Amino acid sequence: DPGTGNVLTADHRPPELLRILSALHFNLNSSSVFGLAGVIAIGWLALVWLVVLLSGFYVWYWPGAKRWANATRVRRGRGRFTFQLDLHKAVGLLSFVPLVAVTVTGINFAFPSQVEDVVEIVTFGSYDPPSDALPLSQTRPGAKPIGEEAAMDIATALDTSIKVHYIDPTGGSSVATYGVVAEVDSAFLGMVGGQRDIEVAVDQYTGHVVSIEDHALDNFATRAYHEWFYPVHTGEFGGLTTRLLWVVLGLLPAVLAWSGTTMWLVRLKKRRRRAHRSSTPLSPGPQTEIGTEPQPEMP
Repeated sequence: DPGTGNVLTADHRPPELLRILSALHFNLNSSSVFGLAGVIAIGWLALVWLVVLLSGFYVWYWPGAKRWANATRVRRGRGRFTFQLDLHKAVGLLSFVPLVAVTVTGINFAFPSQVEDVVEIVTFGSYDPPSDALPLSQTRPGAKPIGEEAAMDIATALDTSIKVHYIDPTGGSSVATYGVVAEVDSAFLGMVGGQRDIEVAVDQYTGHVVSIEDHALDNFATRAYHEWFYPVHTGEFGGLTTRLLWVVLGLLPAVLAWSGTTMWLVRLKKRRRRAHRSSTPLSPGPQTEIGTEPQPEMP
């Protein structure tokens, strides 16, 4: 209940396993990893993974684009090494673009200011960083706040497609506004057709809309950063279909690691065999001159 703060339902908390996995994903389930915040440690791991992806793509495909024609063919019956090699190359090529997208958007959680700088450089300065100016309410002597529910009703009255996610309260400040964060035009692949998140600032005394933060008014680079990074990272940009595909995508690095490790072990085993053969001296056999018959041994 937003007025009393009482919990009205018993299932407000996620299942314990989901909670543990969420904590592990966002901060390694720890406040410090080798002196680093959990999210920063994950950010550095994501940078290492990005280097692995880019270097792997260069090693297998970039020197010769002709390899792409048969890159997704997995040959069976050609030995263990060949099968693992084909599997590694096929999975790597098919998942390269989405894995890079998920990795880059994930790095943004740990290093947002640095990623913003990179976006600004890549887009040749067309990215506009958000303004630091905050909308304020007009103080009125004796006036009482209208409340969160009234602020939500004011925001939803602006457009029939508005779906409120949450409301930022004033926190007891006399000049703060209610921040109504909502989604507009929720549709499949809506990022292309108009779906976006907005934030409506409502004066806590008069109920007037002070400002509307709508990234649809931004240029392409700015909107791509603010509106696309999170949905691309989570797979929410295409609804349930892409979210399920992103679950499979999250398992593919394990396939790449398994196939790559298996290839390394097969090669290591072959090298050891060759080294063993080269170090083992050949036993001399009976010496026979050309054109002569071997002589029988004397009793």
